[in-house]
Amino acid sequence: MSIEMYTDGVIVVHMVLFLCLIVAGIAAMWRRIGKGKLKYWWLIPCSLYYSVFAVLGTFMASMAYDDPADPNFGRYGNWGLHNFILNDLARLIIWIVIGLLFYLAFEQKDCKKAIKVIGTLVMIILTAIISVLAIGFIWSFILVVF
Repeated sequence: MSIEMYTDGVIVVHMVLFLCLIVAGIAAMWRRIGKGKLKYWWLIPCSLYYSVFAVLGTFMASMAYDDPADPNFGRYGNWGLHNFILNDLARLIIWIVIGLLFYLAFEQKDCKKAIKVIGTLVMIILTAIISVLAIGFIWSFILVVF
């Protein structure tokens, strides 16, 4: 398997995951409006963040691993397929740990108040990062087009 085929596949899978999670989020909000209590609500935004960061990380690495003119070549230069796979596995493990923190913060009854505050702060920080990235991408798209 070539690196290009692997990165294209990973990007497509995570983009489809993102779109499916958007639909799941809309359905969850509809259910929340209709019935009230929504269990495991934090799973949808956490998965959305994972899919966005997976697409961005894989795309940046795939653009820079063989292009010496790319500013990220120093980090991704001369990467092989095993480096891409290990990078994706490390990202998945990090997001599983973040999901576990959200589970402890929002679903455990005997959880302390501090863990709930930390989980909420992590969610706010991730939302701010995604917002800044989205604004940056929109701004760079406007600069490229016009």
